[in-house]
Amino acid sequence: MTESAYIYGTCINEDEVVQAFRRFIREYQQDEEGQSYYLKELQKGWYTQEGEAMTLRRTMKLPIQGMHIHAFSPELYGYLVDYPSEVVPIFDKELWEISLRELQADPDELGTCQVQIYSLLEKDCRMMRNMNPTDIERLITVKGIVIRVSDLKPDMNRAIFRCTTEDCKNEVNCLLSHWTIQEPTKCDVCGSSHSFQIIHNDCHFTDKQVLKLQETPELIPEGETPQNVAIVVYDDLVNQAL
Repeated sequence: MTESAYIYGTCINEDEVVQAFRRFIREYQQDEEGQSYYLKELQKGWYTQEGEAMTLRRTMKLPIQGMHIHAFSPELYGYLVDYPSEVVPIFDKELWEISLRELQADPDELGTCQVQIYSLLEKDCRMMRNMNPTDIERLITVKGIVIRVSDLKPDMNRAIFRCTTEDCKNEVNCLLSHWTIQEPTKCDVCGSSHSFQIIHNDCHFTDKQVLKLQETPELIPEGETPQNVAIVVYDDLVNQAL
């Protein structure tokens, strides 16, 4: 096992995470026919029934219970809650690969795939006023009441850059990775450096909304001021708290 197989700054071997997640999707709660619970959920999510017509979804979202992951592999669950910024993108990428094989879909039709984690273990649930720096960049559950919502805001998740060199006009598609989009520094066609300009009208944006979450009344000690935190939600989670 080489050092390069580990994710920088962690003790996580990416290949092991990929293999464990693949086994989880394919083996968790298999039925008599050998088909797992989440493979069936994947197939349900691929098509939606509208009368007799089947409508193709461009974005695959697969909700997964954290408790199920822990029951299948406590080690994989530990990686998930300790390093969500690194592990969730690995899950998304492998889910796309699994969907491609299991659904026998065209890569262009499949679009993007996203894993949505919910229902963590009780030890990973926090009271708002008891959160501390050790919870930063970890996956936790917080209970509260939404007291304020912002307007919808566009959030770029795919950018198109065009080379400004005359007679080149090469375009590069850059995806959001770890919350940033890296601008290409060199054109592969003409070889120019730092010649790219973003084309805003061709970029892809998703919906973004900021919620203000406040402690529930039963969790507030007598005489104390309610604590609150800001929560950022995206895509199909916007406008759910009205």
